[in-house]
Amino acid sequence: MVRNAPTIADSVSAAVIHHTDGNNDYAAEDVPAILRGIQSFHITGRGWSDIGYNMLVDKYGRLWEGRAGGVKKAVVGAHAAGYNTGSFGISVLGDYDKKAPPQRTLDAVAEVVGWKLSLSGVKAGGSTSLAGEEMKAIVGHRDVGQTSCPGDGFYAKFDSIRQAADDYQTGKKAGAGEEDENKDESDRQPDLVPGVIDSNARDART
Repeated sequence: MVRNAPTIADSVSAAVIHHTDGNNDYAAEDVPAILRGIQSFHITGRGWSDIGYNMLVDKYGRLWEGRAGGVKKAVVGAHAAGYNTGSFGISVLGDYDKKAPPQRTLDAVAEVVGWKLSLSGVKAGGSTSLAGEEMKAIVGHRDVGQTSCPGDGFYAKFDSIRQAADDYQTGKKAGAGEEDENKDESDRQPDLVPGVIDSNARDART
């Protein structure tokens, strides 16, 4: 279904967090089909080149590559119109308007966002510039668009997510892969579940 080659930005300046606003009652083995469904909707329903999010996280705390092109690269997604170039879009499967995702999911989000921002030298707990605007380095979709995403329950946890992501960056909190003390910090990426697509794509809404 993927239509075009990936568009790669120079760097990632900020992380934009979403929820998919879907059903929370799913089993671990259901997730690949859910991701394929999201990809199909984004391509055939919305006319995008590929799935809009750079990464997705399930309620079990597992990370999945969304729009492909390389998790270390600044792949331009289609998750936040006007703010796609230079941002990392991550979405949690489910609806979190009334409650937050499980702690293991919050931990996974904080760790991967901290890791991703560190590749571009961005402090997770600080401020940044994206699309000519000053903002926090970790924001919700609602901060850059007219939407309630990622839900009130999830959004209420953002201060703790920023702190945890900052702690991962500064070594105050251990993350996946950090048992290798000789490995460069930029190479310590969280454990990723194989993604749902093999090639990336371009979307005009940057």
